[in-house]
Amino acid sequence: MDDEPAANFSLDDANALIPRLRPLLLRLQEVQRALADRDTLQRLRAAASGNGGGAAARQVLESGDEFAKLSAELEGLGVVVRDPASGLVDFPAEREGQPVFLCWRVEEDSVGHWHDRDSGYMGRQPL
Repeated sequence: MDDEPAANFSLDDANALIPRLRPLLLRLQEVQRALADRDTLQRLRAAASGNGGGAAARQVLESGDEFAKLSAELEGLGVVVRDPASGLVDFPAEREGQPVFLCWRVEEDSVGHWHDRDSGYMGRQPL
C-alpha cells in the first residue's frame, strides 16, 4: 500500500473511522490466516500435482482476490495498513505542523498514539 497518502486525518476523523475499519481488518486477518494455513497449502499442492488444483486452487485464488479487494478498500479510505496480521494501521496526520502518523491497532478502542513518518511503530508515542 501507498506509504504517503494525500489525506490528513484529525484525531476525531481517525476515531470516527474505526467502526468501519475494524470489521475490514478482522476479515483481512482471517483471509491472511487462511492463505497461510499449511493444510490449505498442502491440499493445493496435492491437488495441483494430480489435476491442476481444482477446488483447492479456486479456494486459494478466491482468498487472494478477497485479500486484494479488502486491501484496496482500506487503502481507499486513506489509511496505511502496516501489518495486517497485527491489525496495525497508520492515519496520515499533522502534529505541531509536522507530518506524522496517528497509530492504531485493531484491538484498541481508539487512536491513542502517534509517530513521525520516519520512525514507524518503534517510535510510537502516546498522544
